[in-house]
Amino acid sequence: GNKSGEIKAYASLGWLHESSAEYPKALEMYQKRLELAEAGDDIMEKGKAYSSLGCVYYVTGELAKAKEMHTKHLDAATEAENTAEQAKAYGNLGNVLYAVGDFAGAKEYHEKDLKIAEESADRPAQGKAYGNLGNTYEAMGEFAKAREMHEKDLEIKTETGDVAGQGIAHCNLGCVHYSMGDMAKAKEMHEKDLSITKQNGDLKGEGKAYGNLGNVHYSTGDFPAAKEMH
Repeated sequence: GNKSGEIKAYASLGWLHESSAEYPKALEMYQKRLELAEAGDDIMEKGKAYSSLGCVYYVTGELAKAKEMHTKHLDAATEAENTAEQAKAYGNLGNVLYAVGDFAGAKEYHEKDLKIAEESADRPAQGKAYGNLGNTYEAMGEFAKAREMHEKDLEIKTETGDVAGQGIAHCNLGCVHYSMGDMAKAKEMHEKDLSITKQNGDLKGEGKAYGNLGNVHYSTGDFPAAKEMH
């Protein structure tokens, strides 16, 4: 039979279920994709199947399994000398380690991801890595470093015209300024995030921005404004 056609079909079905949050079905499709890939000799086909499984395990909170899958993806990408897939695996492993609270480990992986993105002059990938590093530094309490990373991310998102990404970068910067006690700057960033989420009709993002602004108003003792935001 047409193995690669079948693999593609299971990959597409898996993605459909994953994007509809039907995770058990997504896992089932990705598992079939992996079985077919393992029967063949295309190492990267196997690697990509591991990656898809890892992403679903991450979303469902099965972090040990997610780490195992992303590690297998990384091994396959390293063996195939596929740097783009290596970078993807580094980013995913960084997110898994961040989720389990291993921030030093997460930082290491995100730095490896960034290095590849810089070597390949891939601006969107660089922005993503900077954003991940910013979140990691923030979790480590290194706020000045976090701010620097999120500013670089924002610069790239602006340059590439990624408006939704600009909103997220503003949100991240607002949180860092808040942690640093600079409420005026925090307010400015969250207001920029709010206007972008409104513009994009992103209700979830808008709600988050109002919540963040509420916290800023509360911290500055402006309780009527805080109440209005929450």
